[in-house]
Amino acid sequence: MIWKQEALNVFPRTWAQIYKPHKNDKGEDVNGSPESVKFLEECTKKLFVMNIVENDYVSGDLNKVITDFIQIN
Repeated sequence: MIWKQEALNVFPRTWAQIYKPHKNDKGEDVNGSPESVKFLEECTKKLFVMNIVENDYVSGDLNKVITDFIQIN
């Protein structure tokens, strides 16, 4: 859960800042996009972080492992 919070908090803390109302370099007001901010905040709550490891370092094929997994499920 700690990795999830760290990885996914980039959405509301960094990317959402772009879509909030702010002033540009000229001091002009820039309208925000509340829908975009809401979407990015929801990503933090609904997405999962996965770590997939292929332990066959010599002849492993991570793409095949992932493709096979997707086809099975």
